[in-house]
Amino acid sequence: MSSSKKILIIVSGQVNNVALADRVSKIASEQNFEVEVLNLLKLNWPLFPCLKEQCPEDIQKIYEKIKSVSKLVFAVPEYNGGLPPVLTNFIAWMSSCKENWREAFEGKRALLVTHSGGKGERLFKALRTQFDYIGIEVIDRDFSMFGRQNDDEINQILCQAVKDL
Repeated sequence: MSSSKKILIIVSGQVNNVALADRVSKIASEQNFEVEVLNLLKLNWPLFPCLKEQCPEDIQKIYEKIKSVSKLVFAVPEYNGGLPPVLTNFIAWMSSCKENWREAFEGKRALLVTHSGGKGERLFKALRTQFDYIGIEVIDRDFSMFGRQNDDEINQILCQAVKDL
């Protein structure tokens, strides 16, 4: 399958964001995308040491996986008005894999979704800033579950967001 039909969904939260990622995965699969979900909490990576470290093999494999897709979805909870530490740690480790580490991210299109206690506006702003720096093009259709209860409406919005991706 061509990389333009591959989506990697990166989850950096627990129950609610995992469920949201699964929902996006189902919708994307119905649109004939090949989808894989990567839950950062299950990776159990150590805290990035800030020293020039050799990129461990399991991290290198995920780096290569990111390079192989053209689309990313980030299902991320807002933590204290910003990014969850597990996502920051993930990006830090990715930046240690290669000298030109941005090549894995450059030109990728991304959809941002959240299931948080609020609308996620600060989270989305922080993610856009971080992703712009590393070369990811975030589509202009963030999605927050905050205040949404109608399943048909949620599915319709997410379906359109995946098409826009």
